[in-house]
Amino acid sequence: MTGTPRPASSAKTESTSSTARPTVTGLRVGWCFAPPDVIRACVRWRDYTTLALSLLVELVAIRAVERADTLLQPRLVQARTNLPLVEQWMTEQDGRVSWVRPDGGVVAFPRLNTVPDVEDFCHRLMRVHRVLLVPGSCFGFPAHVRLGFGGRTQELADGLAALGSLLRTWGQP
Repeated sequence: MTGTPRPASSAKTESTSSTARPTVTGLRVGWCFAPPDVIRACVRWRDYTTLALSLLVELVAIRAVERADTLLQPRLVQARTNLPLVEQWMTEQDGRVSWVRPDGGVVAFPRLNTVPDVEDFCHRLMRVHRVLLVPGSCFGFPAHVRLGFGGRTQELADGLAALGSLLRTWGQP
């Protein structure tokens, strides 16, 4: 992750976000990068469901976007610190996991190659190790998991250690 973060872009890609995640928690103003026909549909849907935000919320959102470099800097540092940790962990998994390194953002979508029931695996990981992974079945890809790496580095390291430990012993008596 170097340079300016950018949304994924192609004719088949939509990228959405909001000010709540990277900048101002609780501020519910978002944006969408997508092909023009998708944007038009989003605008129509927004008009149908929301119509207008309060002027104060819009003003705060404008100020947050104007100061995005300052507000996002801590997140960028965190992402640049954590991505190499995830990369190293992936290489240490001896084929148990495969992935495509994300070009941007702080979410990976690895495939658990040795886990036949990923939902059961994710539930066990949560119950036993208190580590949360979202099963890929929530997104139509049952062999994958959603792995976020935008949080505290030590929590990520601890979570990856628990994930690796469970992967190594999964299916063993």
